[in-house]
Amino acid sequence: MNKSAYRPLTFLCLAGMLLAACRPAIPTPLPLTSIPEPTAVDFPQAALVAQSVLAEKLGLATENITIQKVAPALWPDSCLGLGAADELCAQVLTSGYLVTLLADGQTFEYRTDLEGQAVRAVTTDNETPPAVSAARQALADLLSVNPASISVINVKPVDWPDSCLGVAIPGACAQVITPGYRVILIVSGQSYEFHTNQDGTQVIPAGRVTGQSEQPIITLTSTNAQGVCEQVVVTSTGTGTGPCGSAPELKSFPGMQRSVELGIWQARYAAFEVVGKDGSLTFDGRGAQTAKLEEQRAMIAWTRLTELDVSGLPNDPPAGLLIDWRRTGGIAGLCNRLMVFESGFAYARSCTDTALGQTLLPVEQLKLLYNWRDNLAPALVTASDNVTDGFNYELLFNGAGSQAPDSNTKQAMLVLAAQLYALLVQ
Repeated sequence: MNKSAYRPLTFLCLAGMLLAACRPAIPTPLPLTSIPEPTAVDFPQAALVAQSVLAEKLGLATENITIQKVAPALWPDSCLGLGAADELCAQVLTSGYLVTLLADGQTFEYRTDLEGQAVRAVTTDNETPPAVSAARQALADLLSVNPASISVINVKPVDWPDSCLGVAIPGACAQVITPGYRVILIVSGQSYEFHTNQDGTQVIPAGRVTGQSEQPIITLTSTNAQGVCEQVVVTSTGTGTGPCGSAPELKSFPGMQRSVELGIWQARYAAFEVVGKDGSLTFDGRGAQTAKLEEQRAMIAWTRLTELDVSGLPNDPPAGLLIDWRRTGGIAGLCNRLMVFESGFAYARSCTDTALGQTLLPVEQLKLLYNWRDNLAPALVTASDNVTDGFNYELLFNGAGSQAPDSNTKQAMLVLAAQLYALLVQ
């Protein structure tokens, strides 16, 4: 772990401010035998309006309509990307939700604005151009997510001005009109634009869709060892650092992963500000949940990781990695990996580093994780099924404490990792 990039004195002071780390840690009952499901949250009013609209349409009571999923979205116009050919739609980006409902065994999707004043049903189109499927698969490959988790917001036929589909690409672009599509997709609350040719054999990412890319979403201030106030500012596209009160130069994220994670943060938690004697954290959230102390701490750790991402400093082994679990063996000779970071994000991968899934841990798992991190020393845990064609397990724990984990704690770590991995790849 590249500890120098964390500015440990500053980080621990601010983390202590938020978590009252100076008091003795409360022991966590061990071993952990199950992972509780995240608690349900109140759905936004717009989702309830969509539920009522569908109930009225089907002649059902609202309690017979199940809200399966609510994903924050950014629609391309005031008609939520669903305007008719002769309909006048204001060409302004419109924040809202993609609401998935279940009724009588059927799934329905509705688009809304933030307040639920605009609600439109998404109709199934059996004539989806192959280019749209190609764009969805391209984004799935880019983010290492299931294509089924990606929704299509808008598809518009376009005559691109060149063979590069209107996207600046190093090298020569033939100056020939190329028919195709502009495809807007959404995943994890963030929208992405792709340009394609007509048959989908050429698909080029054109970037994220956002109306306020340079507006701060997270601002973290702290005082360094020399007593100087510093700040880290995170926008939807990158991170900047500098003295407090300045406008730091923003550096773009090296890939799309941080943007996706930030979208998860922003979609889940409401806006908040926490201030202490050693610094502050301000978060411009759009979700319904109130961030608990552990979740605020996770956000600090995540912000520090983005700072390291754009610094150009070495990051091997990955900074902030608390648990690195591997399972090898079995009849098929499988090799699985789970990485759990102090930011609260867990990633399932193959041992060849192919991404298989990710999640942001619920607060109960964060409490357990931070209890281990603060009190236990680094440890290597190994185990085996001790049967023919069974599995071997190896878990590297990067704790910051001094107490060696006992056998029950080691078993709990193995159970947590195995269950998280199974949850992510199911």
